[in-house]
Amino acid sequence: MEPATTSVDEAKQFLVTCLTEQAHKDKVSLSEREKQLFLFSESNPLPSQNRDSFDDMDSDAFEQKTSKLLRRAYAVAKKSPVHSQQWRDALVALQDEDFYGLVAVDLAEIPRPTPRMPLLGAKVSVTGIATFAAPFLAQAVLLALGALVVLDP
Repeated sequence: MEPATTSVDEAKQFLVTCLTEQAHKDKVSLSEREKQLFLFSESNPLPSQNRDSFDDMDSDAFEQKTSKLLRRAYAVAKKSPVHSQQWRDALVALQDEDFYGLVAVDLAEIPRPTPRMPLLGAKVSVTGIATFAAPFLAQAVLLALGALVVLDP
């Protein structure tokens, strides 16, 4: 089964909907202004948004509040393959984005997809790089040792 393609806007809306629904379940107030801050992006702000429009908000309290809500929403969602896939699709769509909601995702310790290599479009991981590089590194060490033995007067 091939994963659904999710646009950046759909992914952001998915996360803010999860946030809003969890706030409702937990009986936690979440204002429209807080939702706007969650969706804020310096690279693509809404027409009514700029960095200064949120200066009076306590960012630490906001980040703690939203991360706790997202953590609980994700804990429930990951029990269902369908909901878990929706989260993955949204986070894949957002992996190259810069918006404030991802701060809460990271604080909630929700796993995000591994970034793609810019030129290859492939996923990068330390294990993958080590697996790929190990044979070449071993050959280089052997060649260096061989050169020392041969060139030793």
